[in-house]
Amino acid sequence: NDVAEIADRIIVMDGGKIAVMGTPAEVYQNADLIESIGLELPPTMLLMSELRKRGVLTSKTVLTMDHAVSELYGILKNK
Repeated sequence: NDVAEIADRIIVMDGGKIAVMGTPAEVYQNADLIESIGLELPPTMLLMSELRKRGVLTSKTVLTMDHAVSELYGILKNK
């Protein structure tokens, strides 16, 4: 899961073929595909997804803990 924090570009392979490639934000936008291949999403994306399911408006591109903290701080600050 550190890949999202250290990589500029990601190539995800499935069955010896490129399934998706791009920046971490671009690649992880394909969450269903990533999970269907058997890879895990960054924990911060899972957290933000769960918050969205509960009605909290969060960004879909939160990949790092720093970004998550900033996003959540902004949400709480505006309440």
